[in-house]
Amino acid sequence: MVKQNIHILLIEDEKSYVELIRHSLKTHDDDVKLTVANGIHDALSRLSEFKPDLIISELHLPDGDASELFQIEPGIGECPVIVICAAEDEKSASEAMKSWAIDYVVKSGESISSLPHIVDRALHARDLIARRKTTEETLRKSENELRIMNRISSIFLECPGDEMYGEVLDVILDVMGSKHGVFGYIDKNGDLVCPSMTRDIFDKCQMPNKELRFPRETWGGLWKESLIEKKTIMSNKSFNVPEGHLPVTRALTVPVIYQEAVIGHINVGNKESDYDDEDICRLEKIAAQISPILNARLKQHEEEQERQKAQQSLKESEEKFRQLFENHADAIFWADPATGLIVNCNKAAEVLLEKKREEIIGQSQTSLHPPEKAEFYINQFKEHLAKKTIANDEAEVITKSGKIKTVMISATAISEPGNPVIQGVFRDITELKNSSIALRNRTNDLDEKVRELNCLFETSRILDSKDRSIEDKLNKIINILIEVWRCGCVAARLTVNDMTFQTANYRNTHKKQVNPIIVDNRTIGYLEVCCLKETCGLYKGQFINEKRNLINNISEQICSYMERHNAVEALRLFRTLLNNSGDALFVVDPKTGQFLDVNERACSVLGYTRDELLIKKVTDINAAITDLDAWNKQIKNIMKKRGAIHEGIHVRKDGTTFPVEINNRIVTVNEKDYLIRIVRDIT
Repeated sequence: MVKQNIHILLIEDEKSYVELIRHSLKTHDDDVKLTVANGIHDALSRLSEFKPDLIISELHLPDGDASELFQIEPGIGECPVIVICAAEDEKSASEAMKSWAIDYVVKSGESISSLPHIVDRALHARDLIARRKTTEETLRKSENELRIMNRISSIFLECPGDEMYGEVLDVILDVMGSKHGVFGYIDKNGDLVCPSMTRDIFDKCQMPNKELRFPRETWGGLWKESLIEKKTIMSNKSFNVPEGHLPVTRALTVPVIYQEAVIGHINVGNKESDYDDEDICRLEKIAAQISPILNARLKQHEEEQERQKAQQSLKESEEKFRQLFENHADAIFWADPATGLIVNCNKAAEVLLEKKREEIIGQSQTSLHPPEKAEFYINQFKEHLAKKTIANDEAEVITKSGKIKTVMISATAISEPGNPVIQGVFRDITELKNSSIALRNRTNDLDEKVRELNCLFETSRILDSKDRSIEDKLNKIINILIEVWRCGCVAARLTVNDMTFQTANYRNTHKKQVNPIIVDNRTIGYLEVCCLKETCGLYKGQFINEKRNLINNISEQICSYMERHNAVEALRLFRTLLNNSGDALFVVDPKTGQFLDVNERACSVLGYTRDELLIKKVTDINAAITDLDAWNKQIKNIMKKRGAIHEGIHVRKDGTTFPVEINNRIVTVNEKDYLIRIVRDIT
């Protein structure tokens, strides 16, 4: 059967059928444990004592129909049920299969004898459903994690200032099922800053001298241990807190680490149930994924603070203004509002454009940008003139070497003594932009991986199915394979032996991947996946690189399936030839004389069943060879000559004897010797 030591609950009130079913199951597998209930109430009592692997139930019972059992005890819905019914009740049994039964068997000796195979089929179906549920749960968790990170990433990208910390914390608390928490960062002074405390925690906490900034020397408890030792701390105990502090019953704290440095801190608490390892894993994943985004945000925050400080200083002192202008971290350009010509720039501008100052000054402001977008930036420059206010725009600049960089331009009209100018502060956000693109690409990559996993799972399910022909399986697989590519520009063809399967859109192209189908070191066919359109992005190198592993895995699954298919066919042929032999055939272990295999003729002439004979040795049926010493003497002579023909006397199960001629041959398979004995009755 599918698994050993299975426990079956049989609900049947007729003792004759109970014994018939018991005999059928025990004949097939001695390890089956059968518990019998004579009706619905008895079955409910049994179900309170154990959980069966399978239920076999009479359709109509003395105290009601079997369907009532599932209304009373819906919790057994995951256990497969096989219905027993009379021939006239087959229609009702078929209806039962639409809702709560997985199969049925008609009450007859012939049908009951096939019950073990129906049980196997039912348990196998249950296992397939369980594996599918596990796979779906894994995919659901992956999708849920992706949705959580998409929410958090959107908040980081869209939420301004310190409000972001509170918004992110709300998501984390929702995910972790916690009432309270803190999300903060380590500033450049090493202090822990917790902007998220300004929400409901700050109002509920009654402690005096509340702060959002915690210098390192004030750290204590779980926070200190987690931040100093860079590790996750979990406690499900109640905490002794100062008077006025929010009560804390459970807490979980995780440091946010970027390149081995602690840059932030997430703390959640007061969950209704204890925190566990799954909570730790979930919060650590969030912290790890937040880490690079928070680091970029902190750097951006620091840079923004520096920029604002520089702008304020420029207003306070002209000299200081010029110094800050020259040494500003961002590139600064001054342009004449009337002509659009650049009249001044700083060192950062030289670095940004990879040009010397004299190459920049005197040029039109449009020379900063790609030539094909000159008209767009001319209009933008005019808009800045008309508004006379600070404007922030994302733009592209082109360097001396032709490299395109993405910048954030903060443009404003200022007054130089006697000369109004348009000042543009250009911040290089190429790295931040690339990070955003990389995050978006990663999301797309994860979606592609899910599609590939679905393809692999479906391929495995099809190849494992027993109700499909080999042709149907292979044809279905190539059509599933091309669905992984969204563009519709892919076709596939599979040749195996003399069979060919191809998608409806198949045509041969030079842009393709061809994998051989190799079985027993022999190529029996090929799997070809072709790109059909030269204009498709797949032609630019992505086709082979992105899906090579998927195509390889599908090929390997087909190879493995064909090997199993061929092995089953070969074994079936060998067993047919063996059993149709007119002589008795024995496969014997030369060392022990133990029978390893026998044909039907050997069983019939000796009067044993196959199972009985396979636990015997040569010394058990040979009147002349009755002990191991005699066997060792005979086999030594046979091994020396690699074979021998001699006569002997065989003993039947009933004790009678008959003369035989024995043809012995030594056969070596995988470096192991086997004795083949062909025995003919010469009475």
